[in-house]
Amino acid sequence: MDSLNYYRSTIKRILSDYAALAQRTGPDPNCETVCIFDEARDHYLVQTVGWDGNMRVRGTSIYVRIRDDKIWVEDDWTEHQVVAQLLLAGIPKTKSSSGSITRACAIKRSSPWRDGMVHRRRLIPAW
Repeated sequence: MDSLNYYRSTIKRILSDYAALAQRTGPDPNCETVCIFDEARDHYLVQTVGWDGNMRVRGTSIYVRIRDDKIWVEDDWTEHQVVAQLLLAGIPKTKSSSGSITRACAIKRSSPWRDGMVHRRRLIPAW
């Protein structure tokens, strides 16, 4: 299996495992955790969608993409630690964004906006 196919299958497995866990343990039965895989463009997401009363719920928990033969963990708002899972699966740090698979997460953790952001759950009024 070539490296690109290995990256794709590993990312899909990690995200599918997380989505299944989140669906089983999620507190709201009116919300669903789904995987969205666009292999043609190499975008991989886990989203929560549903309703909280009359408010629409949607949010991206994990967003990973492959670009220029590197893995970019754009969003990881979970305790699942996608970066750690990729490293455990044998994907080298040099095959991640900017040469370090942890760089994007370290920047996110040190961002002054991190604590004020709510990405996991966005409530949108139902019309």
